[in-house]
Amino acid sequence: KYTDSGVVRSIYFDSYYVSDYAVTGSITVVKVENAKDLYYAINSNITVMSPDGKLTTSRKATQTRTYVTGVYSADVYDDEYFVDGYGEYTHSNGGLYTFSIEKHLRVNPNCDWPKEGIVEMIQVGQAPRLFDYGPVIGCDRKATMTVNGSVTEVLMD
Repeated sequence: KYTDSGVVRSIYFDSYYVSDYAVTGSITVVKVENAKDLYYAINSNITVMSPDGKLTTSRKATQTRTYVTGVYSADVYDDEYFVDGYGEYTHSNGGLYTFSIEKHLRVNPNCDWPKEGIVEMIQVGQAPRLFDYGPVIGCDRKATMTVNGSVTEVLMD
């Protein structure tokens, strides 16, 4: 049963398309529940290919989603959870990016963006970019990006 601790769910993408883009790969989710926490350990390895087959982007990631509130409520909109982890993106144009969540992302289904948290993204050969999503009270589409000590406000769409 999926609600039992230790249960493993694997999702495999085979002949799956979004707007004619082919999606392949897999996502594995393990539910872990103990006296202190409820979280999901998530490993993903996904590739997206353009309709003409010329462009591909791949993502490999290891993440956890730890419930903060609403875990045992039937209302999913009162849920909040922390996302932690790291991974990499590769692009067929040669781009390689790594990312790591430096301060957990606080996520709520009522908000389109993280409510708080910090993510570092590095493109190989470039200066690291640090994205800071807060903290804020409520849902805010503002973040900051820091590169080489220079801070820029970013509005997310």
